[in-house]
Amino acid sequence: MKLLDPFHRFMALVRGIGTRWLKEELAAHDVRVRLSEGCLEELVRHADSAAWRLASESSVPYLSHLRQALAADAHFIQLWTGSDEKFGADDAETGELVRIAKNFALPRRWRLSDPATAACRSSQFSHWKWASGFDETPLPQP
Repeated sequence: MKLLDPFHRFMALVRGIGTRWLKEELAAHDVRVRLSEGCLEELVRHADSAAWRLASESSVPYLSHLRQALAADAHFIQLWTGSDEKFGADDAETGELVRIAKNFALPRRWRLSDPATAACRSSQFSHWKWASGFDETPLPQP
């Protein structure tokens, strides 16, 4: 961790640099869904905690880790809003991002199933049964 990292962290959060960087990353990932300010702030807090944890373990500056974490969050949002694949909760980071996405009701794409014909199970047509005077004897098969 660098000596000025706590100051850089404070300034990035107070001045809104993290939110601006996240918006830039979302635009770079071609995310067309509009996110609320609360959702953006929650994603920035998530990226901040991940970046701070990584910066405390290495000599790379905090702002570099923050930029990478924001890019990873933007990539997740692009996957979440652009596909209907299932995200497992096996990874704590992914589980937290899924929680944020569900909490703010981010839309997902969904795929329609392929249309298929269903076989008719009855051997007689059902619309003949409504007629009065219908003979119940089976018709001879040709």
